[in-house]
Amino acid sequence: MSKIMDMISVRLEDRGLVPMEINRLVKDVSNVIDRQRYITLYSVKQGIQTLGWEEHILDNDILELIFISWTMKGNSTFIDILFISFSTCAVT
Repeated sequence: MSKIMDMISVRLEDRGLVPMEINRLVKDVSNVIDRQRYITLYSVKQGIQTLGWEEHILDNDILELIFISWTMKGNSTFIDILFISFSTCAVT
């Protein structure tokens, strides 16, 4: 799991976060995930924004890495996940 946390850290450091903030964000995202049955990038962003995080901090890749870390810690896998990459959605 150390490699996953390293990947999360590198991505978030590139966004200007320091290690203490990274740990807090991962915990906050994990708590938001734990409270929801259906997870989308949008719903998690809304959840962390209520905790004071800026929307641009979290992207689909970081969310997926945090979710992998969350499930590897033995958290419930009975959750429906819908990862939507808004950059690849086509609008017609």
